[in-house]
Formats: sequence, C-alpha cells, structure tokens
Amino acid sequence: MHLRIALLVISLLLITLGTSCSNQCEQIRSDYDASLKASPFVENVEGLPIHAGVVLRTEFLNEVASVATERLMGDALSLTDQISIASNKSVSVKTEGKVIDFEISADPACENCVRIDGKLDGKVAVKVPMLPIQRAPLRGTLKLVAPLEFEREGNDAVLIIDGEKWAKLGKSDLNAEIARLPPTWSKILQGALSDKLLASLGKTVGRVKVFTIRAADLGIEGLQLIPAKIITDAKKKTIFAGFSTNLAAADASIEPTTLVKSTENAVFITHPSILVPAVEASMRSGKIDRRYTAKGKAKKDGPVYATFRSMTLNEADAEGVPFKFGLRLWNLPTDDKCYWVDMDANGHVSIKDNEVAVSMKDVDLTDSSLNGIVFAIVEWQNSEVLEASRQLLKKSISKERFNIPGGSISAKSARITTYKGALRLGAMLTVSGDAGGPPE
Repeated sequence: MHLRIALLVISLLLITLGTSCSNQCEQIRSDYDASLKASPFVENVEGLPIHAGVVLRTEFLNEVASVATERLMGDALSLTDQISIASNKSVSVKTEGKVIDFEISADPACENCVRIDGKLDGKVAVKVPMLPIQRAPLRGTLKLVAPLEFEREGNDAVLIIDGEKWAKLGKSDLNAEIARLPPTWSKILQGALSDKLLASLGKTVGRVKVFTIRAADLGIEGLQLIPAKIITDAKKKTIFAGFSTNLAAADASIEPTTLVKSTENAVFITHPSILVPAVEASMRSGKIDRRYTAKGKAKKDGPVYATFRSMTLNEADAEGVPFKFGLRLWNLPTDDKCYWVDMDANGHVSIKDNEVAVSMKDVDLTDSSLNGIVFAIVEWQNSEVLEASRQLLKKSISKERFNIPGGSISAKSARITTYKGALRLGAMLTVSGDAGGPPE
C-alpha cells in the first residue's frame, strides 16, 4: 500500500515537471518568435532621424573640389559667339581657356550655399570691323555662389555643387579682362563677354560631384543611405552633411554640428544604435550566423539562438571609447529545458596607426529566465557572433566610407571620442589625385 502511494506521488511529480518544462519551452519559444517580428528596415523613409553625419572644413573641400572640378573646367571658357555692339552691328568672339586657383568657402546666401572663387586663364580672339583679328590674353576673376546639394546615388550619398542653380540665386559674378585691345573695344566687349562666359560656364560645368559617402560594405542587402540635412557655416568655415538609413533605429538620432577641432579637417559621427538593426539584418540574410553551440561556436542546428539587443557607449578614456554589446542567447533544444540569458560584451573602439580598431575585452552574464542557471558565458568571449558584430562596427566607421571622384584620401592625427551619445571620428585628411582616371 505505501509503495503504491509513493509510486503515484513520483508519477504525479514527473507529470507536473514535464508539463512545467513543456509550458516553459512554449513561452520561451513564443518570446523568441515575437522578438523577430519587427523588420530591421523601415518602409517609409520620410522624416527619419539623422543616423550619421560628416563635418568638413571648406579648406579640405577645396582640395577635394580641385580634384573633382579641374578636369570639368579644363575647357570651361571655350566660347564662340556674336556680341552686339550697336543696333545693327556685332563682333565675332572666340575664347578658350580654363578656371584656375579654385577656393571654396561657405556662403550665407542660403543655408547650404558655397562660393567658388577662381581666376580666368585663357585667350580671346575678336573680329572687329575694319580691323584684322585681334588676339589677346583672357584674364579676370570668377565668383560662383551655388547650393551644395546632398543626394542619393545608388546606395551612397553624394555632395554636389549644383551649377545649374547659379543663375537662380543671382549671386554669381564673372569679370573678364581683355588686354592689348584698343581701350574703346575693351570697354565695350568686357561686360558682354563676362555675361556670356558666366552663362556658358553654368551649362558646361552643370552639377559637380565633389564627395561621396559610401554605404558601409556591411553585406546587408537593401541598406540605403538617405541624405537628410546639409548646413554650411560661413563663420566656422565648415559644412555638415547628415544622413539617415533605412534601418529601423528610431532612437538613433544625432544632433547636427559644424564644430571641428584645430587638429582636424574632417569629422565622421555615427550613432551606435544603428548597429542593432544592422546585425539583425545580417543574421536574416545569413551574413552572420543565428544558431550556436552552448560554447558560442556557429552551428546550423545549434540549440542556442542569438539576438542582438543593444549597443551603448561610455565616456572616452585614454584607450578610446568603451562600449557594450547587449545580446540575448535563447537556449531552445528539442528535448531539454528552454531558457534565455542576457550577455554584455565589453569592448573598445580605438585608433591604431590612424586606422579604426575594435577590440573585445570580456563578457558578463547580466540576466536569465532561470535563477541559478549555469551557462558557459566565458566561452562566448571569442564567439563568432561577437567577432562578426565587431567587424560590422569597424566597417561602419571606417574612413573607407569617404570617396572623391578621381582621387584618394589618407588620414593622419585620427582620434575617436564621443559626441552626445554618438561615436565621433576626427582626422586630418589629405587628398591625392589620380591623374590617369576620369572623374566619376
């Protein structure tokens, strides 16, 4: 009798434990499925926060523009036309030459305006009635005020000086000086020739691409850069270009700034929260593994599923910027207990040899769905999911994201800090031209 009662109690306990484990697994699996319902991308790209931005000194933009525009303006002063000098009289004019000694500065004509100053370097031939063809040097000055536009080009964002809008602003000016002509003819021709050359210049140059911000090569299909804001600051002599992405990171918003330190001519700012949907998108596309063994080794049928939950920054220190990756690891086996654990992975973003370096330090178990759970958290310090996330972070803030038509960029005096919750990479960039290639 006592034996039968004991066996019945044991049976009831086993049934209760089995039911409890089954219910627990159903809940944990339901929670895991719910965590994947939201898409890492947004469908509507209107009104998104600024996820990242670049601040450039206009003196650096001068270097960039000299590479991008000198070839485009190589024959910008070529013109063959008639200039009226009286009601029924005109003279034939032929010019050739280029604009040299460019200098770009921010201009207060509009929030995103720049001014290009240059010098005319060419020659002019004039067929004056009753005289042989007169040839003379063409000199003078050029001032072009135009909007600096920020536009999408494929998956990239491009800074463009919009020469097609010079005339609409009405702030541009060209003063042609014709030497060695008779003074009377010079006086008559210079004004009209200046107007014609300025009109011709706008048609010849058009829209000049000066700087490209590449979408980081993260291996994420469908990732887009979306130009959001551009500001030119005439007093600080800087330009800010901010952009969004189509990643679902509503809280990843940076504040526009035009501040650049004396040791920098370029600053790149990016909000760390965009890494959360970036990692999730990479997991869904298979670029980063979702499933792992209990010790963090990627395995197609591994019992542990990873989701990336957060990235946060601490204040910069002597090494660089400390950060935390927050992950949830879901243990979902077919025949055992189901549970999740939360893991913080601590690391540092720093600069080594003027290049961005990202290193992982250690990992901590911060929470769990089961009290007293034993989990090999230390084994995850070198896990493949952390290595893939580390690489993704490094690529997202690399200077390789900057590109100029027909040239290349190198950096020195690079330094990484924080700016209002975002990562801030400042450096002194230099431009070298590639004389062999055409402008993009």
